[in-house]
Amino acid sequence: WGIKSVHFSNTLISRKVMEDLNNVETLTERMSLKEAKKEEPLSLDTDESKEEPQIVLISKEGTAFKINRAACIASRFLQNALEDKECKEITFDKVDSKTLDSVCQYLVYHENVPPIKIEKPLRSANMKDLVDEWDFKFSEVDQDTMFALMLCANYMTIESMLMLMCAKCASLLKDRSQAEIMKTFNINPNYTPEE
Repeated sequence: WGIKSVHFSNTLISRKVMEDLNNVETLTERMSLKEAKKEEPLSLDTDESKEEPQIVLISKEGTAFKINRAACIASRFLQNALEDKECKEITFDKVDSKTLDSVCQYLVYHENVPPIKIEKPLRSANMKDLVDEWDFKFSEVDQDTMFALMLCANYMTIESMLMLMCAKCASLLKDRSQAEIMKTFNINPNYTPEE
């Protein structure tokens, strides 16, 4: 009895050890394959290089701008429009190409980079002190562009962009006299009593 039971249990143990070794080898092979896949660059021909779903935004002049649907999350207007999964393009009858191009650049940049919250009231008249470098460069525009971007951000409900452009406008007013503000915004100081 004793010899047979020892032999029997040794056979079971050796089978279990062999199974475990096979499992380890299989696991090692799988891990090696995974590592090899990670190191291989993505080819344009493989299924792994699938593009993100995109949407086309069209300006009033008919210029089309393609951006990832995910980039539209900053705009409540676009979010609402994209609830329709079949929506492929949106036309803006009141937004010119230059403005829509800037808006698309803003949305694409902030798809992965959250905008810095701008403190109110402004602690500085220098936009560099308030926002990151990209937003600073984005906001360095002439007054007509500034107001066009502000109106578009309001229309498309892009709160962070609206705050950025309002901060830019406020920075032009901060710590300035009435005469300086009138000059900056080209306001005529000679009004008639009726005006």
